[in-house]
Amino acid sequence: MFYRLLLSLVFLIGFSQILMCQSKRDYLWTFGYDGISDPGVQAYRFDFKEVPFKPQAINHPFRIDNNNASICDEDGNLLFYTNGCAISNADNEIMENGMPINYGPFLVDFWEGADCQSGYPGTQNIIILTDPKNETGYYIIHKPRAYIPFDDPQTFHEELRVTYVDMELNMRTIII
Repeated sequence: MFYRLLLSLVFLIGFSQILMCQSKRDYLWTFGYDGISDPGVQAYRFDFKEVPFKPQAINHPFRIDNNNASICDEDGNLLFYTNGCAISNADNEIMENGMPINYGPFLVDFWEGADCQSGYPGTQNIIILTDPKNETGYYIIHKPRAYIPFDDPQTFHEELRVTYVDMELNMRTIII
């Protein structure tokens, strides 16, 4: 039942993306870091609106590693991006209620005490999709790391999360 609901949700949202294929929502990519944490972390931004294309080194409020996603408006202007732990707006400021989006035992016990500065480990565990019914709404579909406590190797907890961002309101997290 869960997987049918999830598959239906992904299909409906994905189908709406096909209808909007002429937009430039993927024109800006943000990733990378060099380990400098104060006053910001140097990262790279690829802006595909620029001709000729040239990556830019910029400062971010947090590290961006393997687990990242960004979304632009229809004209290719950055709206927000995430490192899998925190969500930052186009001005590189963490959004209200924008962290941590993958809060749980793994983040607390193994990832620097729930500090979003270091990002969140994962590979291709996150995607941002538009809300077909709200032009200022976006779904961030993400997956926290499986947590297997050392004292109970039989425990395996895995879930899929959906965080909803409305550019006019606050963000909230929904766990499916």
